Amino acid sequence: MKNLLKIVAVIAMAAFIAGCISEEPEGVKISGDLAYAVGSADGNQPDIQTIFWKVNISNTGNVTAQNVTADVMLHPKVLPRLRSFEEETVLLGNLPPRNTTGFNGTAKFNATGLDKEDIAEWEPLVKIKVTWIEDGKMVEKTLSEAGK
Repeated sequence: MKNLLKIVAVIAMAAFIAGCISEEPEGVKISGDLAYAVGSADGNQPDIQTIFWKVNISNTGNVTAQNVTADVMLHPKVLPRLRSFEEETVLLGNLPPRNTTGFNGTAKFNATGLDKEDIAEWEPLVKIKVTWIEDGKMVEKTLSEAGK
């Protein structure tokens, strides 16, 4: 009887340990890198500034993110000054596990009456709202520049 209890205890412990070690589905895990810079759009028009951005979006999970979309969100104080806005919404399609995709874009705005310190107070100038479908539900995450 004692041997039978020992065997049952060993089997129960092995089953418990196996359950702790087994890989559970983690789903979609979206992360990203956003970098941007501001500079003069044209030497002949010093009051027109351009925001340049580069975005990388990764899925480090183990499930495909479906219908991934990235919306570029500019600071509200830039919006009334906009002259042009490229790549406002980017359709990225499906993003499989352990994959990365990216895009670049620009926006030009009228900086009349502003100096670099004024613009720096608006940080962050750019954020990216990433949306995707996971398990039939819309999910979203906002990315901003590292450290901001």
